[in-house]
Amino acid sequence: MTSFYVAGPANEVKQAKTIIRIIQEIGHEVTFDWTRLREEGGEGVIRDTWEGHEEEARVHSGRERQGVIDCDILVFWLPTEANGGKGCYWEAGIASADPQKEIWLLNYEKHNSNLVFYYLDNVKILHTYELIGRLRGTPA
Repeated sequence: MTSFYVAGPANEVKQAKTIIRIIQEIGHEVTFDWTRLREEGGEGVIRDTWEGHEEEARVHSGRERQGVIDCDILVFWLPTEANGGKGCYWEAGIASADPQKEIWLLNYEKHNSNLVFYYLDNVKILHTYELIGRLRGTPA
């Protein structure tokens, strides 16, 4: 079974939830679903600041980091807003440290940035409509 982690900006959680649902419906594993943290009773997914919530931040970020480490493929929904999604770039950085791990960039067509790291061998730029076909071609 291929395992996935979906990275994306917290203010675009709806898109991340949709991608996670599709991945699971096709039969793949999601190593950690950060979009469910609030549903599990946590309040930290979308905070303006982590000051005063340091222990919660350590727990959440540790779970997210482990999810990235454990996945085969990181699906990275690029932030639509120029200043959005700072945390998801950390997740992509963790994933890019492993040259065997694939990183699939989505929402690239709406993104204004052109980072040099998008051209690493393990990074694939996909149009959003290509995701389902790519997932179906990945062994479950």
